[in-house]
Amino acid sequence: MKPILALELMALVLLTVAPGRAQTTQPVQSNDPNVRGAAARLKMAENDYEKARAECAELESVLRDRTGRVDVSQKGLEGYANQVQSELDLLTLQEIGSRARSIALQREVATQLSEAEKVSRDDSVAEELQKLVGAREKQMQLVEEQFKQAVTTAAAVQEATSTLADARAKLAERRQTVIINAGGDVVQALKRELLNLNVDTVERQAKMEYLQKELARIKPALAQSRDFDLQQQIISEELETVQIARHNLESMETHSGDPWNQLSRPARSRSGRGGE
Repeated sequence: MKPILALELMALVLLTVAPGRAQTTQPVQSNDPNVRGAAARLKMAENDYEKARAECAELESVLRDRTGRVDVSQKGLEGYANQVQSELDLLTLQEIGSRARSIALQREVATQLSEAEKVSRDDSVAEELQKLVGAREKQMQLVEEQFKQAVTTAAAVQEATSTLADARAKLAERRQTVIINAGGDVVQALKRELLNLNVDTVERQAKMEYLQKELARIKPALAQSRDFDLQQQIISEELETVQIARHNLESMETHSGDPWNQLSRPARSRSGRGGE
């Protein structure tokens, strides 16, 4: 094999490039000081690039652990924070309205009950039943006194007690009927709505608590997300510097008269992805 052909084959092997984070240059064998200087600058640029990548990856991991989000860029976190804040503001307004409605319902229930009770007191049937209850109470007192004096039996006391309870039950039933007829069904409807409001309030407050915790977790990370974006920009700049330095080295190797320059072409590492 001719010497020139052997050199060409060796150069072809060394020039083989594989995908990677950034190309890494093999040691330069050239004695040309310009080539060696260019190689040193390329090595420094590659080191700076890898350092920037490592710092960015570490910051990204910290932000993801802190926020629980995959997208930890400034735009991503600010967008999520704005969405959470909007939902929290909406729930807060709903809570204010719900409280005002609850107070109004309670007042209306009290008003309706007061009017219904007033109507029941003016009811003639209820009035007569109240008199009957009064009479049964007096009879009960008399029977108890007679029982203490051993004038009557325990059975008489039990009968008087039952009679009084029956009179009271009829009075309560009549008053309930009057209240319903005087708007008691409205009161019941208002109470049901009030109950539903209370259930909604519990659910809404649980959502608000969750959103407040989310904001408390995201807000401190917003400043660091700006650092993350800046770090990604630095990575891009460092990669561009590496590419320029590599181009300069290759150009010097091409124009140098040193035959070793053909063996110092850059080879890419197989790990990682470019520009990350």
